[in-house]
Amino acid sequence: ELEKEWESSDETNSKKEIEGKIKYNTLQLGIFTKQIKENKKPKDTQASEDFNENEIKHFDLIDEKFLGQQPKPPSAEEAFKAIPRYTWGSAILSYFVKRKALDEVLERLTKRGRIPGIIPINGTGGSGKTALLTQSAVALCQQNKSVYFLRPGHYESIEIEDIDELNQTALENNKFFYVCLDDFHKFSTALQKKIIETAGYWNNLLLLIAYRYPVPGVVTKKINSYKPVNMDTRHELPL
Repeated sequence: ELEKEWESSDETNSKKEIEGKIKYNTLQLGIFTKQIKENKKPKDTQASEDFNENEIKHFDLIDEKFLGQQPKPPSAEEAFKAIPRYTWGSAILSYFVKRKALDEVLERLTKRGRIPGIIPINGTGGSGKTALLTQSAVALCQQNKSVYFLRPGHYESIEIEDIDELNQTALENNKFFYVCLDDFHKFSTALQKKIIETAGYWNNLLLLIAYRYPVPGVVTKKINSYKPVNMDTRHELPL
């Protein structure tokens, strides 16, 4: 009888233990199911959706929204009279295009693909460097590329870490950015040197740099290795 009581007691305890485990596992399953419902999207997808391309320090994202906000000149003559105001409007309407120069830049961009580095554009004042840079940015935008253009005057406050951050953002979101730096000759010599020396190591960036002579010799030698598009040798009439 004692043995039967022990067996009965063991069976009862065993049943209670099993029932307890079932309740615990059911509870855990409910919690787990709730977590799945609340986090339907994978972590990397969620991170990608949280990424806002417009929130990049010192840079404008050149997309359809940005281009749509730019004032359009009523004519090429009016655009020429107010170049700073109509810089982007002229690029959108293809005013002042040096076609051979633009074709060369676009061909080089196509051949490079996602290879990092620099495409330099140089020349004297008024030779069409900024026009070519903005036209290239518009063309890249039309190809659905991620294009960033340094805001006017921000050459005074930009630092090498800002471009590092841009590259890191592209890397984390599996993107490749085309970064346009106008007025590169106005950057400090130290920053010019750092950018030129680091450009090939930013694996997710390709820099398009426009600058006027002169730049320091140490910078010129390095940047010349990238074979600049020289606007002073372009005698074609702008369209």
